[in-house]
Amino acid sequence: MNAPNPDPEAAVAALVDELTRARDAITSLLGVTPSGVRAVEIADGRRAHLAAVPPDGVACLIGGRIARSRRDVRQIVTAGLVWEHVEHSIDPERLAYLNRAAARAIAALGDDAAVVDSLGALIEAVDALGGWRTDPLRARASFPEVDRGALLQDRAWRAYGAFVRASEPLAHRQDDLPVEVVSALRVLEEAAGRAGVTERLAEQMGQVVRACDDAAPEIVDRHVTPLE
Repeated sequence: MNAPNPDPEAAVAALVDELTRARDAITSLLGVTPSGVRAVEIADGRRAHLAAVPPDGVACLIGGRIARSRRDVRQIVTAGLVWEHVEHSIDPERLAYLNRAAARAIAALGDDAAVVDSLGALIEAVDALGGWRTDPLRARASFPEVDRGALLQDRAWRAYGAFVRASEPLAHRQDDLPVEVVSALRVLEEAAGRAGVTERLAEQMGQVVRACDDAAPEIVDRHVTPLE
């Protein structure tokens, strides 16, 4: 797991500068300006840059040079695809909606201490996950950060599970509950499903990595320079 950067603003500025330099290097080496550049960090910590090259090509920059190894490019493309899956799975807007739904449920439940406490823990866990996801440094597609994100998502999943267990007595007497409580709990359940905290992301990652690795060759074949 990566240690927190002591100066977040400097880290973001450094990443922006890195992407600018990568774009300029690719432009100089290929004679065409990429339409987009993504910083990538693969599992062993090596870093590279994957660029979209008009009209429909890609180019991989490693150590300031255009990549020549098909294996290296495939690893980098796979990392980028895995990261896209994580970005989709951990959606900041859905997480924020879940926390609003949890706050509404707390207000509706009033003095049900066990359930309210479990919802407070859920809000805290979802806040941590959302904060990680919206960090500007997430612009780098980082395999090590996938592990960190999965740990934070696991915390949110466990917190939601604790809420479900705490609220079981309420489920058994739904007919006796005030309408606003039933509505708040229903909205919360739907929000949790959309936010993805009803399932563990960590359990899916092995299959996700394999699927992304299988999909990578189609993108690798679009590399604008020959690969060995």
